[in-house]
Parts: sequence; C-alpha cells; structure tokens
Amino acid sequence: MDAVELRGTEELRESTSDRATYYGLPVLKEHVWKPAVPAYFYVGGLAGASAALGAAALCSGSPRLRGLSRRTRAIAAGGAIVSAALLIEDLGRPSRFFNMLRVFRPTSPMSVGSWLLSAFGGLSTVAALLRDRRTGALAQLGNAASLGAGVLGVPLAGYTAVLLSNTAVPVWQGARTALPALFMSSAVTSAACALDLCALNAAERRVVKRFGIAGKAAELICTEAVERELSRPAPIVAEPLRHGKSGALWTAAKLLVGASLALSLVPGASPAVRRASAWLGTAGSLALRFGIVHAGTPSVRDPRATVAQQRSRGERAELLDASRPEPLELGARRIDSAASLLRGVLGRLRLRFQGS
Repeated sequence: MDAVELRGTEELRESTSDRATYYGLPVLKEHVWKPAVPAYFYVGGLAGASAALGAAALCSGSPRLRGLSRRTRAIAAGGAIVSAALLIEDLGRPSRFFNMLRVFRPTSPMSVGSWLLSAFGGLSTVAALLRDRRTGALAQLGNAASLGAGVLGVPLAGYTAVLLSNTAVPVWQGARTALPALFMSSAVTSAACALDLCALNAAERRVVKRFGIAGKAAELICTEAVERELSRPAPIVAEPLRHGKSGALWTAAKLLVGASLALSLVPGASPAVRRASAWLGTAGSLALRFGIVHAGTPSVRDPRATVAQQRSRGERAELLDASRPEPLELGARRIDSAASLLRGVLGRLRLRFQGS
C-alpha cells in the first residue's frame, strides 16, 4: 500500500464514526488472485462461445460452414488447454486442480466450473482431433463431441461471473444479476473477434459478423445494467468502476467494444477494417475481465461499500417482513376463508333439500 492509500485510510478512520463503519477498518480480506485468473476468464469465455457457435454451424448442415466448424473446434480445444494451464498457474501445483475434482458440489460454482472445464476440455479435444473426418464412425464421434462441447460451452462462458458474485466483495456481489449476462455476451464478442482474424468465406463472414454484432451490442447494454445494479443499494458500491485503475480499465473496455461495434456495422468493410474491429473487440474483452477483477481490491478496502450494501439488504428484508402478515393474522384469514366456503356449501345443500 503506497503513501496515498495510507493517508486515505487514516483520513477514513478519523472521519468515520462507529455508526458508519468500524473505525474505517476493512471488513473483508483482499483476494490474492494472480493475473492468470482474469486471463482465464477471457480464454474460457472465448473457448465456450466458439464451441457453441461451432455446434450451431454443425446443426445447420450447410456445407459452406464446414470451415467455420473446423476453426471453432480448434479454438475451443486450444482454449480449454490454455484455461487449464492458467488455472494451474494460479493454484501453484497441478495436484490442486485435480483435488477439486474429487467431489462434485452443485451448490459450489468453483466445483461446478472445475467439472465443466474438465468435461468441456475432453469433448473439445476429441472434436478438434476429428475435425477433418467427413464420413464414418470417427466423423460421427467428432460431431457428437462437438455438439457436447457446444452445450457445455454456454455455461462455461458465464459460470466465472457466478463465481465472482458468490463472494462477499461488494462490487462483485452487488452485480450478481447482470454480471453473468455481461460475461456471456463478452464471450460472444471474444469468439467473433478471434474468428474475424481467420480466413473465412463469404457465408462464414456473414455468420461471424452477425454473431459479433449481437455480442458487442449485448455487452454494451450489460455494462450499463451492471452499473445501474451496483448503484441501486448505494452509489459508493459502484465507485471502483469509476475511479482508479479498475475504473480506467472498465471505461476503456466500453470504448473499445463500442468502437469495434461501430466498425462492424460498416457496410462492405475491407479486410483491414475487419481486423481492426477484431483487435479492438479483443482488447475490450480483456480490459473488461481485468477491470472487474481489479475492482475487487478497492471495493474490499473501502468498508463503507460493505456496510452500505449490507444495510440496504437488511432494510429490504425488514420491508419484506413488514409486508407479510403475522402468523396469527394469517391463521385468522385462513379460518375466515374456510368458514365462508363452508357456509356457501351448506347454503347450496339447504336450497337443494328445500327444492326436493
């Protein structure tokens, strides 16, 4: 921590009462993730979205999209291998990654993600090795593996956002609704930009262009949704996305993706324009992942964000409890309803007997 941060912490302690925070001291511990983690977020999303697009191209049955299917298989398999290497780099030893596969906990995003990556890696590797087979049993096996990888690629592209929002870090937990959609749309952007750098025929370029435009537009919409969701409990929760290193990365991500989208909308764009759009989108997707991860550090260091978020949640819970009827009142209402129903039944029976 440098001198500026130390001075800011001391000022916070002096100017904050016991009611606001506990003498300005951080409530949570900072994460110890290496840069390999946000890089894994990017590569995993790229691999998952590429596999999903490849499965869609395979299901279309169009012979003009065979090249796109082969390229997405290669990208998905390479991304799975690089993702595993990045995770092992952060964990320190390969055995720690394999230890996460000893149990499967559906309630744990980390456990689900580890199994997702393992299954996706196996299927995408088989699909990539058999991507040149067109007929026979091996071709059918490769196609089945490609479809399986495409199905698993969808949750793989977004589970890392669930992993972040499942923590107590205010800037991550506060965006638990919009953050998964942002990561998945950014994964679509990443895959489209990677494919734009490859040699494609006219039909494949049209598919990738539409895929990329949808992803970039959705990413810009989701960034706005994340900012609004974070500002809802208290504006201070969203401060890491407006100031400092994380704020600069977040702003750069929006500008880069916006510029990439603008170039994608140019009619009859030349190969140079497509490549420029692809590199801008790739840089924007990387800046987004690193910005989100870096935002966790100032969010944890400021106890006011933690306290404001918890108080807002407590107030919402109190309002919800106040709107619910008391148990005795609810019981009385149920008794009255049952009595009214019984009176109606007895009245109808009396009329029937009188008529007979």
